[in-house]
Amino acid sequence: MIHAILRNKLGQSLDSSVVHWKELFRPSEDSLTSSVFGQLLYLPTELFWRIISESCFDNSFPKECGDLIEYFFWPRWSSKETSNSIYVEPDLFLRFTKRDVIIEAKRNDEKQQNVNQWNTEIQSYKNEYASDNKNLIFIAIGGIWDKKTEHVGKVSVYKMTWSRVLHVVKKIYLEFDIDSKNKSYKRILRDLIEYFRIHGFFIGEWLNTLELERNHFSKSLQILFKE
Repeated sequence: MIHAILRNKLGQSLDSSVVHWKELFRPSEDSLTSSVFGQLLYLPTELFWRIISESCFDNSFPKECGDLIEYFFWPRWSSKETSNSIYVEPDLFLRFTKRDVIIEAKRNDEKQQNVNQWNTEIQSYKNEYASDNKNLIFIAIGGIWDKKTEHVGKVSVYKMTWSRVLHVVKKIYLEFDIDSKNKSYKRILRDLIEYFRIHGFFIGEWLNTLELERNHFSKSLQILFKE
C-alpha cells in the first residue's frame, strides 16, 4: 500500500479529489504508530529490540527481552481503580518471554506525554495481568518533556522520540551488506523509512546517495588494493 501512496496511485484508484492520502496520513498519531511498529514487528525480535534499545535515551534500557509471544495494538483493558469510565487503551502492548512492554505514543516529539495516563495504563495492566507476575516496562515515544527515565511505582518509564527511531533505522539500514540474508531486512527498513516520510518526517535524499557513495568508495578501495 505504501508504494501506491508514494506514487499517488491510490487516490487515482479511488477519488483523489476527495482523499489526498499523504496529507491524510501526515498528522495521524495512530497511523504513525501502526505504520512504524507494524513494520518493525516484521523484523527478527533481536533486531526489533536493538532498534528500540538504541532509540532510548537511557543507556540502561534492558538489553534483552526474550522471544516475542504476542502483541496487541490498542487493547482495551479494565478501567477498575482508574479514573476512566469504560476502558483503558494503551497504543501498543507487547509480550515477550522475559518482560511485558506498554508503549504510549504521541504524534509530535515534544510535550504531549501525561504522567496520569501512564499511571492509568499501568494500573489497568495490573487489572489484566497481575497474576502473571512478569516484569513490565513502559515506553513513552514522542511527546516527551525531557529525556530522563521516570518511575511509576516499580515500573520504569523509558523515553524516545520518533526522530531518534528514524535515525537508528537509517543507521542500521546502511550497516547491512547486500547479501541474501539481509536483503529482506533492508526492504523492510526501506519501507519503514518511507512510512516516516509520508508522515512528514524529513529523510532527505540520503538513501540512494549514500548507497551510491558507499558502493563507489568500496569499488575505489578494491581498485587501490588491486593495484
